Amino acid sequence: MKGRTTCVVMCLVERKDAMATKTFTVSKISCNHCVMTIEKALGALPGVTSVSGDAAAKAVTVEWNEPPATWDAIRSALKDANYPPDEG
Repeated sequence: MKGRTTCVVMCLVERKDAMATKTFTVSKISCNHCVMTIEKALGALPGVTSVSGDAAAKAVTVEWNEPPATWDAIRSALKDANYPPDEG
């Protein structure tokens, strides 16, 4: 169309994910193989950025971006791997 100007405005929305960290105990941990199983199960979840376990302390530390990961999804993956976190 002659004499007409079209203006296109682009809006960029920046999404900021929240980083979360949680350390918890898993009483079913008895060896480093248990820790490796937990690290593999949680490391496969989208959004999980770090997993480290300590067999002697029966402790696991997980870092994740929320979303896409959530504590409920992490807890569910632990239960599926037969290493539920101790509640309480």
